[in-house]
Amino acid sequence: MAVLHLYSRQSGAQDFTLKERRHSGEWEAFRRTVIRYMRERGDNPQVIEHFEKTPFELWRGTNDFGDDFDVLYVKVGMDSYIQLEHEVGHQLRANAFDVIAEVVDRLGRPVRFIAAQLEIGDGVAPVQAPTLEITSEAVESALKEAETLIATHGASSGVDRAHTALHGYLEAVCHKAGIVFKADASVTDLFGRIRDEHPSLRQSKPETKSRIDNILRGMARIMDALGLIRNQNSLAHPNPVLLDEADAMLAVNLMRTILHYLNERVRAITSP
Repeated sequence: MAVLHLYSRQSGAQDFTLKERRHSGEWEAFRRTVIRYMRERGDNPQVIEHFEKTPFELWRGTNDFGDDFDVLYVKVGMDSYIQLEHEVGHQLRANAFDVIAEVVDRLGRPVRFIAAQLEIGDGVAPVQAPTLEITSEAVESALKEAETLIATHGASSGVDRAHTALHGYLEAVCHKAGIVFKADASVTDLFGRIRDEHPSLRQSKPETKSRIDNILRGMARIMDALGLIRNQNSLAHPNPVLLDEADAMLAVNLMRTILHYLNERVRAITSP
């Protein structure tokens, strides 16, 4: 399957071969830095959102001349691939990839190509870890460790760190909003406090309030189950039975989805 070039430097050969994926934990930490930089610089929000939601990976590439360079690469489904084809043909949208390449270069990780390939098969891509508006050193460390463990040892190895990131994030949100909680509060307790007291979760539209409230109550039940999984079926303790890969990825994806949702709700309150 031909690779779709979203961006390429003007100089040098215009072909490449992927050799190996760069360390995913380091890349995810760098990716979050890129997103924060673009936000602080005031770049087009659509460009930032595009980069944030596209699950790019950083790969080492080479060509027939033996050059060594980095490539931002993503495999996507049919709908996303066709959308990217349209964007490459649209000058203003194609410029978004120029901006992404420029920022990545400016922050010390120049890439020669940004490319996409059509995913062949029925696999579902994992939910990407969000770039959090409210965070802490512990949360960022846990996010990075989860990415590394999932990439190197499978999803079951990353469940504990993903749960730690969620727990730390909920605590950080409470601190930021002045919401009081007990020192040993669980993720369910913290989420309940945020749901009841944080202004960003107040629903102003009566026609949607009851439905969203039902979803939030469902999220609380999910967090209960995730806490049990973390304690009894992850590497948080020497548990004899771990989740298989599919169930572990489900748990990780659920935690990342919760982070994405809360991050978007809270951002409207914390952004100037």
